[in-house]
Amino acid sequence: MHFSIVLQAHSNFCRRVLAAGCLVLGMASCTMPSKPIDIGASEQAQALWLQHQRQLQSYSQWSIKGRAALRSDRESWSATLTWQQYGNNYQVRLAGPFGQGAVNIDGSDEQIRVHIAGQEPVVADDAELLLVRNLGWSVPVQSLPFWLRGLPAPGAVDALILGESGTIEHLEQQGWQVDYSAYRPLHGINLPRKILIKNGELRLKLVLDRWRLGEEQVVAALR
Repeated sequence: MHFSIVLQAHSNFCRRVLAAGCLVLGMASCTMPSKPIDIGASEQAQALWLQHQRQLQSYSQWSIKGRAALRSDRESWSATLTWQQYGNNYQVRLAGPFGQGAVNIDGSDEQIRVHIAGQEPVVADDAELLLVRNLGWSVPVQSLPFWLRGLPAPGAVDALILGESGTIEHLEQQGWQVDYSAYRPLHGINLPRKILIKNGELRLKLVLDRWRLGEEQVVAALR
């Protein structure tokens, strides 16, 4: 399928929201990432960090509601975000004010389906390729489900700084910097509240207002 032909008919806003979709979806697996340790952290922080990873591993289902804002050298935009993860499958919805330019994404580790209101669905088997073909941006799509939960993605880690609570404050991986400025507790697990993901070209700011782990009721984050 020639994605560039299909997407040229969409509005600029829809293109931006689709970019958000490619940024905040990923083919997450149940495999936990490698477990690098911040050598400058205290023994207590390191022990809490290992415990934190084990706790998150016990939840194959999770969901978030929040806001996303992206800024590049060329443009900026913002959208609301809803993301539901069921093992390797996910559903993502992004929308502008009053639902403008809503995008629904359904996917797994094999295929993604993107549906913009009023348009024919677009199907692909590679989210990163979809993003590069249409917007010229290359981002580590598969890493996002890990970074959203406050975990490094599988593979090499260039830098990792832990706080005393055993959560990541700063992460450098795959040429990206991920900074966590706020967490909130749910079921004894500290979950990210504010995240800034950036490289030399892009800055993605996420504010995660609501989290759900497993089948538990959604709990509002502290304002």
